[in-house]
Amino acid sequence: MSIEVRNINKTFGKFQALKDISLTVASGELVALLGPSGSGKTTLLRIIAGLEMPDAGSGSVLFHEQDVTRSDVGQRGVGFVFQHYALFRHMSVLDNVAFGLRVRPWRDRPRKKEIRERSMELLKLVQLDRFIDRYPSQLSGGQRQRVALARALAVEPKVLLLDEPFGALDAKVRRELRRWLRKLHDEIHITSVFVTHDQEEALEVADRVAVMNEGQIEQIGTPQDVYDKPASKFVYNFLGNVNLFAGRIDHGQVQLGDKAVDVSEHGVSAPASSTDQTTVYVRPHDIEVTRTATDSASILVKVDHVSPIGPIVRLYLQRRDTGELFESELTRERYTQLAPVVGEELYATFNNARVFADDYSI
Repeated sequence: MSIEVRNINKTFGKFQALKDISLTVASGELVALLGPSGSGKTTLLRIIAGLEMPDAGSGSVLFHEQDVTRSDVGQRGVGFVFQHYALFRHMSVLDNVAFGLRVRPWRDRPRKKEIRERSMELLKLVQLDRFIDRYPSQLSGGQRQRVALARALAVEPKVLLLDEPFGALDAKVRRELRRWLRKLHDEIHITSVFVTHDQEEALEVADRVAVMNEGQIEQIGTPQDVYDKPASKFVYNFLGNVNLFAGRIDHGQVQLGDKAVDVSEHGVSAPASSTDQTTVYVRPHDIEVTRTATDSASILVKVDHVSPIGPIVRLYLQRRDTGELFESELTRERYTQLAPVVGEELYATFNNARVFADDYSI
């Protein structure tokens, strides 16, 4: 079941939450709507579900090429999973999962035996068949969210929509559940859209990621594409850690202090003789730290702080020329080889530095 959103606008009073949004989700695909609070991702999800309506005449929502724009949520056949579970506290796990089937009109309602078999099948799928007689208060947060997912799947939805499904859970449980969700999706192949503000979650789970900002989609692509080839400085900033450096375009190169740094550019080429100010973007793991200068662009730095906890070691460095502080990430192996000490001077070389066309004028 494919989903297509065409030229959707949505306003609340004077605030425009969505601005001419278009999005296509292929049948069986898992797409993440990723963005900061207020970017419009939940509003878009609710419009797909039928819980909100787009502005009159602004566009359309299609399920498998059928226009459902004015259909209510009950007619669309969607399964919706909320951040805070929305389980019935007075019902057992089994009864929560079976609820959607039991309240169907009697003509469409399966027999009691079929309802139980379907519910048990789903509880086995989410690995909770041992807890059928427990109540929500007797479950962990991760278990409750899996019950909520099983309940959404029980009614055999055409599409599955998830709104910050792991947002109320602690970091360790979130990591476990997102791996579990990816595995579950690979088994059932239901067309799914989920909302998250967690970049790592979106990049790990989704087939494609739509990065949203201020009611618009800044970029959509595979996790690798949006991370390695960001279409805008917002996408670059939002996806992972990044260092920002003030620079100057000079004869086709970027000057950082007294050093000329080679950069890749998004958009247009730098003018040959411009002296425009710009911003250079470099991810911490793209900064090489050595004891001797590797080339003419290596920058002298002082080690300000070392954070050696975990598999990635973070160095906080201060440029000797400008005094700017920035961060570098080393593997544990490289950290052991280099053995940096707070206060010593090293050299930093920027790899894969980026500038964006809208950071300077032409």
